Amino acid sequence: MMKQLVEYIKKSKDAKKVSEFPVKKDYNYTVTFIQPEINTAEGIYRTIVPSMVLNTMTTIRSFVVGMSEKNESVSINEKDYVIKESLAKISDHIVFPFVSYPLSPIIEQLKKINKDLKFSYYIDFNYYYLPDSYPHSEQYAESDFIEIIEQNIIDVDQVIVTNRELYKFLHLKLSKKEKIKGCGTSIAHQKLFIDKSLYPKIGERKKDKKGKKRFGLVLNNTHFSDLSFLKGILKEFLKNNEAKAEIVVLGWNGMYKDRNYLNNINVDFHPEVSFYEYPEKLRDMEIDCFVIPAKVNKYNATSKNYIKFLEFSRLNIPVIAPNLPCYQDLIQHNGNAVLCDTKEEWRFELEIFLKDPAKYYGLADRAYASAIDYDIRDKSNLENIMEIYEI
Repeated sequence: MMKQLVEYIKKSKDAKKVSEFPVKKDYNYTVTFIQPEINTAEGIYRTIVPSMVLNTMTTIRSFVVGMSEKNESVSINEKDYVIKESLAKISDHIVFPFVSYPLSPIIEQLKKINKDLKFSYYIDFNYYYLPDSYPHSEQYAESDFIEIIEQNIIDVDQVIVTNRELYKFLHLKLSKKEKIKGCGTSIAHQKLFIDKSLYPKIGERKKDKKGKKRFGLVLNNTHFSDLSFLKGILKEFLKNNEAKAEIVVLGWNGMYKDRNYLNNINVDFHPEVSFYEYPEKLRDMEIDCFVIPAKVNKYNATSKNYIKFLEFSRLNIPVIAPNLPCYQDLIQHNGNAVLCDTKEEWRFELEIFLKDPAKYYGLADRAYASAIDYDIRDKSNLENIMEIYEI
């Protein structure tokens, strides 16, 4: 339940000593997650939820630290970690976030405290293919930033990625670099699982619902390049179907660097909400079909994840998604959702939804079953998580 997740995060944030953390008393292994993102879906599903479930359902004890400045276990500034010695002594495995400054001084210091420590390093996206639109892309494009990231890969025991194509890309890319190949660092692909208990109960779908069909988009300001790709399609679609359709946007109003990427498109805008309000907000917006905007390119193919599809499907809402590998892993085109590549395909699916919504509601019913298979508390899914964090 969402209440349990909120309490778990609060207790972890408020803990001032090891005994105050909400961790297992009966355990045989300890993993510590550093600076998890508590206000993003990926941070919640990649780190926080797995940590909570490891503590309640396995023999792994899991600490989550660095979520606020009040936490004395770790103090974080832009380029440094100071991890409390007592925590380093009892940990078996420390998991770092994706950072572009050297980890080696931190690792050396921790090894002096506990020589048996293992280290992992999250890599969130393909830093080799960053588009110009990505925040701080000009810094990542600098050779010394790439060198620092590659040295971090050498210095840890394991790299963790959530995108299968990034997993394959890094295996190939790094195997060709003399300083990295043979270094012994493994690369793990962590699937993202949802916790079905976080989602509100859904009622029966309203048949023959009157009024306009509501097409929902969940956006943030890193999506403006992808939104630019679909903007013309959405504008034309609304122009041709003004009495039948409307666009609902949650999270981002389209403004970026003094430019409005939603200008000339009439939308029903809903401001961003915290993750803890997010599932109910998705339900309460009464969306008929969710659209996931993403252009099919190398960066998106090796950086995006499928979590939005699981979130929308868990609410039994139809999805129109980009034809990217992460979505291909879960979606059978016209089986449990639809995949689009070209502008013509996006335009076609939007128009067909208006003509035959029953088809998409049938897809959504099957997608709901797909989402259930990705519940983290399922035995095989939990084993996948344990294999990555007990190294």
